[in-house]
Amino acid sequence: MYISYQLSFLALVSSFATTVATAPQCFSCVIDNFTENQHQWQIVGGCGEGVPVGYYPDLTTCHAYCFCTGSIAPASYQICNHGLVWDTWLLGVGATHWLAGDFGDGGLYATNGGGCQWDTSMSAGGAARPGCGGNAPKTDFSVGAPGVNCAAGGSPTASPVAAGGSPTASPVAAGGSPTASPVAAAPGGGGTNPGVKGDPHFRTWAGEHFEYHGKCDLELLSDPSFADGKGIDVHARTEIIRSWSFVKKTAIRIGSDVLEVEGSKDDYENHYWINDAYLGDLTTFGGFPISFKQLNKKAFVITIDLQNEDDQTIIIRTYREWVRVEFMNANERMYGNTIGILGNFATGIKLARDGITGINNYNKFGQEWQVRSTSKLFREEEGPQYPETCVMPTNAHAGHNKSALRASRRLTVSVSETDAEDACAYVADGGDRKECIYDVLATEDVNVAGAY
Repeated sequence: MYISYQLSFLALVSSFATTVATAPQCFSCVIDNFTENQHQWQIVGGCGEGVPVGYYPDLTTCHAYCFCTGSIAPASYQICNHGLVWDTWLLGVGATHWLAGDFGDGGLYATNGGGCQWDTSMSAGGAARPGCGGNAPKTDFSVGAPGVNCAAGGSPTASPVAAGGSPTASPVAAGGSPTASPVAAAPGGGGTNPGVKGDPHFRTWAGEHFEYHGKCDLELLSDPSFADGKGIDVHARTEIIRSWSFVKKTAIRIGSDVLEVEGSKDDYENHYWINDAYLGDLTTFGGFPISFKQLNKKAFVITIDLQNEDDQTIIIRTYREWVRVEFMNANERMYGNTIGILGNFATGIKLARDGITGINNYNKFGQEWQVRSTSKLFREEEGPQYPETCVMPTNAHAGHNKSALRASRRLTVSVSETDAEDACAYVADGGDRKECIYDVLATEDVNVAGAY
């Protein structure tokens, strides 16, 4: 069992949709409005026109919620693990806000984030909604565009309905795989600075945070058409420590140039290779300016300037042994054709290599994006190489809730939760700050906050 948390614009969707309804829809988060599809409860076609992206608690129970994508990408109904409840305000006041109109406070009580956690740790705001904290459930309320109360009992009708009243599945090609159809832009993209950091925390193009602890080489992104055909590949190599892992190295190719970066335990010991030259000259890379800066004795940063009006850069930063890669100010024009563990840029869907199948299980998704190409970027092979699968640590932690971690830590610890919160207080993004706190507690080292 583990405790999970979700962030704003997390795309918990698994396949392309086929139809957008034209009339305003009524929506309420109850399981009866969803159809089971490969052991997942979904509404093909989304929650309905005008229903905004966000997290909608099931107001008949405290243990479930819905994620609406704000597009025709499928909506999902999720049930928290046994013993956990859905807390709409888990991320705190600074990182959470109600959705507008009757979609939010007093209506469907939807927010831009939340998470499953122990009922004993439920926030006051989370416990104040119907169906939770001893409050009576709400069973006769639905909302449609532009955020106003619909008639009692209204339900979404975004997807085609077959005889019998059940939404029909997406078209299926020969062989049984759903076919891709036109998809409207999903939330995500610019401003989220996707990438990987920490132990390791991935952030997709859609802003979804997740962990994958398998030890192997992972394909962050690939696009042969990048930068007018120069092409780009970005790989990350992970290493296991106890029950968790971290990014040990990264390798980036643009055009014919390859950069490999590795962290180090020792002060002022920097490791990078450009076209196999150790600590080689960093002036241009793939035709773009590249620069090196020593941040302090434990950290350095390498910046690749993509030289466009959007100020897009690729940042590779080390902190001791940990390596961080981020794609700053990313937009669809630059990264819209990429594939990899960061997902599909336009839709936010975590797609498999076939470009059709959506994968919501993080371990399966991580394994799917193990590097398979024969032209490896890293100078030396290390750890499992495809077709050998990624190695998972024993009891890999997948939750981000301090209660879950507290149960697995030693009785005598050197770093308290208050210490971790203080060390990470400077991290502006609420999701990043929670990941920072978790990493400090997991490693029992307040200095790990420097990786953020």
